[in-house]
Amino acid sequence: MSSITPNIGLELTPETTNETFKTWRVKMNGEEDSNMTKIDAKFGQVDTELAALKSFQSKIYGVSFSGSSPTGTRLEDAVDKVAAIGIDDQVVTNDFDKIYPWSEIRRCNGYYNANADFVVTAYEGEPEYKTDGSHGNVWVEIPQFYVKEVIGTGETPTEEKYITPYKTKGYRLPEKFIKLDGTTRAKAYIAAYESGKSSGVPVSYSGVDVSSPLWSHNSFINACKNIGTGYCAYTMEDFELISFLFQIEFATRNTQSIMQGVVNLTTTAVNIAEATTNANYVLVAKDVTTFVAGRPIKLHTSANSAAGDYHIVSGAVAYYAPADAVYDETKSYFTRTGDAEPYTYEAYTYDETTWETDYATLFYSTDLKKIMLEEDASVTTTTSTKIYCCPFKSGYTDDVVASSGAYKANDGKYPIKYRGIENPWGNCWTIMSGILINEYQPYVLKDAQNVPTNSSATSIINTMTPLGYTIPTTSSQYAKTMGYDEEYPAYRLTSETGGSTSTYYCDYYYVASGVRMVMSGGACTLGAHAGLFFFYCNNAPSNSFWNISSRLSYTG
Repeated sequence: MSSITPNIGLELTPETTNETFKTWRVKMNGEEDSNMTKIDAKFGQVDTELAALKSFQSKIYGVSFSGSSPTGTRLEDAVDKVAAIGIDDQVVTNDFDKIYPWSEIRRCNGYYNANADFVVTAYEGEPEYKTDGSHGNVWVEIPQFYVKEVIGTGETPTEEKYITPYKTKGYRLPEKFIKLDGTTRAKAYIAAYESGKSSGVPVSYSGVDVSSPLWSHNSFINACKNIGTGYCAYTMEDFELISFLFQIEFATRNTQSIMQGVVNLTTTAVNIAEATTNANYVLVAKDVTTFVAGRPIKLHTSANSAAGDYHIVSGAVAYYAPADAVYDETKSYFTRTGDAEPYTYEAYTYDETTWETDYATLFYSTDLKKIMLEEDASVTTTTSTKIYCCPFKSGYTDDVVASSGAYKANDGKYPIKYRGIENPWGNCWTIMSGILINEYQPYVLKDAQNVPTNSSATSIINTMTPLGYTIPTTSSQYAKTMGYDEEYPAYRLTSETGGSTSTYYCDYYYVASGVRMVMSGGACTLGAHAGLFFFYCNNAPSNSFWNISSRLSYTG
């Protein structure tokens, strides 16, 4: 909520606000005057309007977590509030859609200028707004708010989180709203999509293959330098905003209990059983069950290659008829010359006007399964071709009507969005910049574009700052607590393991010794391990793979 228009026709915009509302800028007929005495004398309703503003400012929304339960207790003005997600065009009731700052979160096109200020070129709903890159990158605009967190130190872990619209005693501004020079931003921007590549640089466009660039931490950061100063990969400052907003809105640390994300795909490659030429289908063995309608797949001679030809499965026909199959009208199934009974074919009700010419490509055999692709697909395969599931391209949630929700189904097999941010977990691993690990010690640099990209421990130690905690040395565990450094409150990684799929943070943790990058969220095969708080500190910064991506960000 950036402005309030009183009944008397004044537009009041907070210029400098605090707990006592010391200063206001008042626009009257195009002129500005902050002399409150003069305003009171001329307009008797100003006191009423200011009282309403104070009431608005006093709103506090909170959640508390205690012990092992991932379910939180709503606090302050969040009590009794209801939050829900929608599937596709489903309309749901979500009280937070009318509560600042959630109510003012929206998508836009734009870019950062030389002063590190964001320039909006179009908002979603305006004619100029585009998601396909023709009007630039797509971002999610988040208005300024303040936060507080209270972390218990007893044997039973406790934590409270709060959001309020304006500066209040005991609250701080999230670091995403603070520039490197210490000045503040009224709004923050997070890339709407996982990053594909266009003209050699990371982009936030719809319809882009996010796995094909084969991003590593080092290659992503270096590519960002070709966009301009300040651009980088997804940061802990981005994560902090999403974390506060999500946990308070849905009152849970178990993010998958709200939306699963793309986490339940099986990526084991299968050999093509019979060659096709310029077809909109491929042929596999009859017992293959992986490829069902809606799944993203790639075709390539190497299993799980990022360079594969991307398609969406439209359906799977049980069997495919060999060319010498003959339909027996008396038995309502196909037979084949030389086959001994009971070698028969599944019954099929056919169109008598066309079956004689179409049966050879449409009907069934007990040998093969026909995996149908998009209607306009045209693929040529050989028996050396492999088919395998892969991450979704960006943009599948563009038509989801609710503020948060899933495309097609919330069953772990389809993309999700949180407040316009697509796949905040699942689909691909998300590379994080501004943070690196050396021998279980996290190091940070707020100027994230300038983190070392040579994977050198010496470079990390000489250019970055160690956090006031270390991360666990034991890998493959569920997170119990997140570390906290008062000087760097946004940088919260797993600091203790011992949780499970139903306790504490409900998300997994991987680690290895040496120099490691940090990735979050989990990829398309991680199942219950995945979630917003899943941190993977197991790969060197130079490592890349087909299920690794990131999200464009900025720290100027």
